[in-house]
Amino acid sequence: MSAAENWNPPPAQLALPEAETHVWRIALDAPQVTVECCLTELPTADRARAERFTFADGRRRYAMARAALRRILGRYLESEPPAGAPVPHASLDIGTGPHGKPFLQWDGKAHELRFNLSHTGETAVLAVAWGREVGIDIESVNRPVAMEELAGRFFSPSEATAVMDAPAERRAAVFFRVWTTKEAYVKARGDGLTLPLEQFDVVGELCQPPGLLATRHDPADRARWRFAEVACGEEFACVLAVEKRIGELRCWQFTV
Repeated sequence: MSAAENWNPPPAQLALPEAETHVWRIALDAPQVTVECCLTELPTADRARAERFTFADGRRRYAMARAALRRILGRYLESEPPAGAPVPHASLDIGTGPHGKPFLQWDGKAHELRFNLSHTGETAVLAVAWGREVGIDIESVNRPVAMEELAGRFFSPSEATAVMDAPAERRAAVFFRVWTTKEAYVKARGDGLTLPLEQFDVVGELCQPPGLLATRHDPADRARWRFAEVACGEEFACVLAVEKRIGELRCWQFTV
C-alpha cells in the first residue's frame, strides 16, 4: 500500500474516523520570526530543550516540529474534545512511555488519539490514528551512509543479504526501505533500543509493499501490524506502521 504523492490542505473541520489513518507533512524551514512565535507556544521543558541545541538549525527544526505537533493534535481535539470543551494546543499534556515514545495524556491516562513524529533535514512527518498505535520514519536517501557496514551490524542476515545483493543503482533504495520499515515498526511498538533490530525481518524487495516477514521475538506480532509506503518525494524514503489496520490513508500538508 502506498499513499499517492498528493498532499492536500486539511479541511476546516478536521475529524479522524476510526477507519482512517492520517499523515501530515511539515516543512521545518521558516523565517526567524515564525520560529520565535513557535517557541512561545511550547511548554517550558520544550523551550529549554530547544535552547540546548548547539546550532541554530537544530533549534529551529525542533521548535517548528514540536509546535506543529501541538497545533495538529489540538485541531483533532477541538473536533472531538474529550470532555466536551476545546483544548488549547499549548496546554496539551504530552508524556513519554517507558522507552521514550511520546503519547498524549488525559486525566493521567493515555488518550485514544495516538501519534508518532519523524523528521529528516527540513521535512517532518506526523502519523495520527484513533485507538491504534502508529509509527513512522522518514529518511533522506541522498545523504552519505555506510550501507554495507550498517546493514551488517543492525539488519537481520536476510535483510543484509538483500542490501548486498542489490544492484549498485538500487542499493540505497533497498537499504532505506529496510531501515524505515524497521524504524517505523519499533517506534510503533514503543520499544526504543530495547528490541534488537536483527530480531525481526522486513520486506526489502522494492517490487513488494513494506511489511514484516518474521518476528522471532514474538511470532504472533507479525499479524498485529500493517504497513504503507508514504510518497514524500524522490529524495525520501518513508514508511508508516499502524496497529491492526490502516484503513483509508489520508495525507495533509501542514501550513504554519
